Amino acid sequence: MEPTPELLDALYRDKVIAARQRTPEQKFLAAGDMFVSLIERMRMGIRMQSPQANEDDVQRELHRRFEISRILEHSRESQ
Repeated sequence: MEPTPELLDALYRDKVIAARQRTPEQKFLAAGDMFVSLIERMRMGIRMQSPQANEDDVQRELHRRFEISRILEHSRESQ
């Protein structure tokens, strides 16, 4: 069963409210946790797309994707 749009909105609202109540230190630490989580999800995605990839391959692809992101961001800033 899929969550309803109302439930998704309520969950998002609760996350926003909780984030606003955090101290600056808690926000800083949460950002690090979110970054680590993002990297792991990216690694899982690469492994799903390329099941034969070893850890070196996954690391190279991760760096390649970050470089593409950096180039795209730079090009947006230049416009």
